[in-house]
Amino acid sequence: MTSNSIFMLALAGLGVLVLLVLVFVVVKFNSADDGNVHRNNNKYVGIYTYIKIVSDESSSASKIQDAINKVVRSYPFPKKKEIKAPPEAKPYLDFIFRVVCNKNSNAKLIAYMNKELKRVNPDYKDEIDAYEEKGLRARR
Repeated sequence: MTSNSIFMLALAGLGVLVLLVLVFVVVKFNSADDGNVHRNNNKYVGIYTYIKIVSDESSSASKIQDAINKVVRSYPFPKKKEIKAPPEAKPYLDFIFRVVCNKNSNAKLIAYMNKELKRVNPDYKDEIDAYEEKGLRARR
């Protein structure tokens, strides 16, 4: 083998190595998730962020109010395929439960959340009431 062909082989090997590293980085970056939610599904990432806020007992009533406003405005519940709520609706319903359970939520705040969520998610009226009741029972 001549030194020119050895150089070309080394250059080709280096090119393959760079390509493999790039593929690994892209695949690793795109497959990262928070354990529950895929990176490309921003609605679920967002709802979990707000669940965390309303679950925190140190969150103030105004912080809870802001979370409710953002969920009402930006995170409509998934469409029902049948009469009962699909599994994808669980985090949204859990949000209701967590708001009601939080000791810093008052009756006015809970009533506001109930009214606004029913307005933007009319198919979920029964579920919204059920999770509110569940939260009230857990609060006692």
